[in-house]
Amino acid sequence: GLGTFATNGHIVVPATFKLIAGSNYQLDDSYVTVKTTSLTAKTVCAQFKCKVSAVNANGAALADTDIIGTGCTVQQKNAAGTVIKEVSVVITGDVTGDGVITATDSIALRNVLKSQNVFTGAFLEAADLNEDNTMSTLDYVQMISTIKN
Repeated sequence: GLGTFATNGHIVVPATFKLIAGSNYQLDDSYVTVKTTSLTAKTVCAQFKCKVSAVNANGAALADTDIIGTGCTVQQKNAAGTVIKEVSVVITGDVTGDGVITATDSIALRNVLKSQNVFTGAFLEAADLNEDNTMSTLDYVQMISTIKN
């Protein structure tokens, strides 16, 4: 749990790590899933009820204007700056982690489907474009369609 801590004799409970009402993002214990590309870190973080920040796959802080991609992490910290809750970002279709869906993503997905590479974690989630909980050529066809449109 998030726990509590005392400040000047008062008990402070960190704000709940949940999405704001009306958000079209999906949140579970591991991932925040977004179906829109080219989003800034500020835009994604604004979808949370509590104060959060974003870091890239290497753990470096993202500026508000940086594009957020699959594999980045959204973190909630306590007053001491310790991370108390975090989830990986999944941008559906962004299997390369750059925040957009391009031919590079389709090549990466094709290579995985041909068993030349493997996706894990957030990248595997991002590869399931049709949301059937499996990665297949159907996802590849949907990705090609997305890129063409």
